[in-house]
Amino acid sequence: MLQKIKNTWKKKKIWIIIGIIALALILVGSSKKSGDSNETYTVEKRTITEYVEVAGKVQSNDFAELGFEVNGKISSVMVGIGDSVARGETLVRLDTSTLQADLADAQANVSIKQAELTNTGTSLSAVTLKQDALVNSAYQTLLSSALVTEPNSANYTQAAPTISGRYSGDEGYYKILVDRANTLNDFTFSVFGIEKILDTEIEETTPTAIGTKGLFIDFPDELSDYNDTTWYLYIPNVKSSEYAFNYNMYQEALRERDRAIDAAEADVRGNDASLSIDQAQLAQAKAAVEGIQAQIAQRVIRASFNGVVSGIDAEIGEIVSVGSTVVAIVSSGDFEIELDVPEIDVSKIEVDNDVDIRLDAFGSIEMWSGKIVAISQSETYVDGVPVYQTNVRFTEPDARIRSGLSATVMIMTESRDNVLAVPSEYVDRDKDGRFVNIVISEDEIERRDVVVGLRGSDGFIEIIEGLLVGEVVTIVEA
Repeated sequence: MLQKIKNTWKKKKIWIIIGIIALALILVGSSKKSGDSNETYTVEKRTITEYVEVAGKVQSNDFAELGFEVNGKISSVMVGIGDSVARGETLVRLDTSTLQADLADAQANVSIKQAELTNTGTSLSAVTLKQDALVNSAYQTLLSSALVTEPNSANYTQAAPTISGRYSGDEGYYKILVDRANTLNDFTFSVFGIEKILDTEIEETTPTAIGTKGLFIDFPDELSDYNDTTWYLYIPNVKSSEYAFNYNMYQEALRERDRAIDAAEADVRGNDASLSIDQAQLAQAKAAVEGIQAQIAQRVIRASFNGVVSGIDAEIGEIVSVGSTVVAIVSSGDFEIELDVPEIDVSKIEVDNDVDIRLDAFGSIEMWSGKIVAISQSETYVDGVPVYQTNVRFTEPDARIRSGLSATVMIMTESRDNVLAVPSEYVDRDKDGRFVNIVISEDEIERRDVVVGLRGSDGFIEIIEGLLVGEVVTIVEA
């Protein structure tokens, strides 16, 4: 009896195994009928956007690495890293003591030659002195007329300080910083630029001398209103309505001086043939002075634009060579990103295209806006690949932006709204064109030809013809 039960169980076990195998075969066949895959996508409408994405570096719009035109020993360094500088401001000097001595000798020689010329042409000297005085007067009028102070910030509400006096210096600017003195009721100002004078006490009842060039400053409102403010005084005031008239008068004075001196020289030449020799010697002496002054100028580094010192490689007493970088400055506030756009993408972008910018230092969430400002007309090669230099400028200033930051720029080249789209992996192609596989039922898949359009950067592709909203597509393995 026990053996019979065992035989019966053996037969049932065999049939169970056969049943399991048959069920597996049925399931495999069913899977093949429905596309050999469970991956499907329901067709819907969406926005398709194509981006060109390029990496680059943030750099200052203006950047300069400055050095000397001659070898020499550094005698003075006027700035440090992070200092704000104005165009024309002296940054570093080489030793010019020998040249200064030579200059003094050359200027003395000019004085001697002028005296010798006076002996042979007294009338010429008198005419020259008179005309030089007239020219100098016209020039001083040009520089001194309608001078005004300009605020460092548009948010200042106090009245601008007023300027008086007759200026006797060279063209340039004063930077005037107002601050409270050690006592609570007293105020001082310091000036930079044409002159550097620190902590001048402000007179409350009379104008205060700005420096040593003949100008005075007065503060119309309460002095406390000007605490911690900065003002600029540009000489001459080219924005003044009087500037054009005074400039023309100065030019006319120069022309009149030339005419008067030419006439006086003609008279002297008629009386004394030796005058031409004296004049030649005087011209030679003046040329020597100018030559030494030019050599001195070669030993001074000045800021080429308004900006911030970003690097300095200079110490007093150090010997520097021609061509070595001593000071680097960057413009303050204006930054660009320089991109190398591959040849395949450059035809898709244009100047004035809006862009989105991601800075690696701030993660992937925060974005900045920008605009393409320039695209090179000629290619360069990077690792053997032709690229076109493209410059992107930030649309809005941001104090967090720094030169050297790594950036990724996304340039939207095309966008289409509310169009049919599917992930690109659901679209196949063969010799006849593009097609998709549509799920008709659990057991039936239909191949259908489609016409495609824009391929988006997010992996979706536009379907122009061949599909309807709600249809389901699948992937059929080859």
